[in-house]
Amino acid sequence: MRRFFASADCFADGFVTFDASESNHICRVLRLSEGENILVWDGSGTDYLCELASVGARCRARVLKSERNTRETACELALFQAVIKNE
Repeated sequence: MRRFFASADCFADGFVTFDASESNHICRVLRLSEGENILVWDGSGTDYLCELASVGARCRARVLKSERNTRETACELALFQAVIKNE
Protein backbone atom coordinates (compact mmCIF):
# COMPACT_ATOMS: atom_id res chain seq x y z
CA MET A 1 0.00 0.00 0.00
CA ARG A 2 1.34 3.45 -0.91
CA ARG A 3 2.27 5.86 1.88
CA PHE A 4 2.07 9.65 1.55
CA PHE A 5 2.82 12.66 3.74
CA ALA A 6 0.34 15.43 4.51
CA SER A 7 0.83 18.16 7.11
CA ALA A 8 -1.69 18.47 9.93
CA ASP A 9 -3.37 21.53 8.36
CA CYS A 10 -4.36 19.41 5.30
CA PHE A 11 -6.82 17.41 7.43
CA ALA A 12 -10.38 18.75 7.77
CA ASP A 13 -13.88 17.25 8.16
CA GLY A 14 -12.71 13.65 7.82
CA PHE A 15 -10.81 14.32 4.59
CA VAL A 16 -7.21 15.04 3.70
CA THR A 17 -6.44 17.36 0.76
CA PHE A 18 -3.01 16.97 -0.81
CA ASP A 19 -0.93 19.85 -2.18
CA ALA A 20 -0.32 20.24 -5.92
CA SER A 21 3.00 18.38 -5.92
CA GLU A 22 1.68 15.36 -4.03
CA SER A 23 -1.52 15.38 -6.11
CA ASN A 24 0.54 15.26 -9.29
CA HIS A 25 2.50 12.32 -7.89
CA ILE A 26 -0.71 10.47 -6.97
CA CYS A 27 -2.66 10.94 -10.20
CA ARG A 28 -0.04 11.34 -12.94
CA VAL A 29 3.02 9.45 -11.75
CA LEU A 30 1.46 6.54 -9.83
CA ARG A 31 -1.86 6.68 -11.74
CA LEU A 32 -3.93 5.85 -8.69
CA SER A 33 -7.69 6.06 -9.11
CA GLU A 34 -10.68 6.85 -6.92
CA GLY A 35 -11.56 4.16 -4.40
CA GLU A 36 -7.99 2.95 -3.85
CA ASN A 37 -6.70 2.74 -0.28
CA ILE A 38 -3.56 4.61 0.77
CA LEU A 39 -1.70 5.34 4.00
CA VAL A 40 -1.14 8.95 5.02
CA TRP A 41 1.12 10.10 7.84
CA ASP A 42 1.23 13.56 9.35
CA GLY A 43 4.75 13.63 10.79
CA SER A 44 3.56 13.59 14.39
CA GLY A 45 3.37 9.81 14.74
CA THR A 46 -0.14 9.11 13.44
CA ASP A 47 -0.96 6.97 10.41
CA TYR A 48 -4.28 7.30 8.58
CA LEU A 49 -5.87 4.65 6.40
CA CYS A 50 -7.60 6.61 3.63
CA GLU A 51 -9.63 5.99 0.49
CA LEU A 52 -9.08 8.28 -2.49
CA ALA A 53 -12.27 10.28 -3.02
CA SER A 54 -11.17 12.49 -5.91
CA VAL A 55 -8.11 12.43 -8.15
CA GLY A 56 -6.96 15.45 -10.14
CA ALA A 57 -5.22 18.78 -9.60
CA ARG A 58 -6.09 18.59 -5.87
CA CYS A 59 -6.49 14.99 -4.68
CA ARG A 60 -8.70 14.32 -1.68
CA ALA A 61 -8.92 11.19 0.43
CA ARG A 62 -11.51 10.15 3.01
CA VAL A 63 -10.02 9.11 6.37
CA LEU A 64 -11.26 5.63 7.26
CA LYS A 65 -9.15 4.90 10.34
CA SER A 66 -6.33 6.47 12.32
CA GLU A 67 -3.82 4.83 14.61
CA ARG A 68 -0.68 5.75 16.46
CA ASN A 69 2.45 4.63 14.63
CA THR A 70 4.62 2.58 17.00
CA ARG A 71 7.06 1.42 14.31
CA GLU A 72 8.87 4.76 13.94
CA THR A 73 11.75 5.40 16.32
CA ALA A 74 12.11 8.60 18.29
CA CYS A 75 15.76 8.80 17.30
CA GLU A 76 16.75 11.54 14.86
CA LEU A 77 19.63 10.89 12.51
CA ALA A 78 21.84 13.43 10.74
CA LEU A 79 24.04 12.21 7.91
CA PHE A 80 27.01 14.21 6.61
CA GLN A 81 29.27 13.49 3.68
CA ALA A 82 32.76 14.87 3.21
CA VAL A 83 33.44 15.83 -0.38
CA ILE A 84 37.12 15.82 -1.34
CA LYS A 85 38.74 17.91 -4.05
CA ASN A 86 39.24 16.34 -7.43
CA GLU A 87 42.80 16.38 -8.71
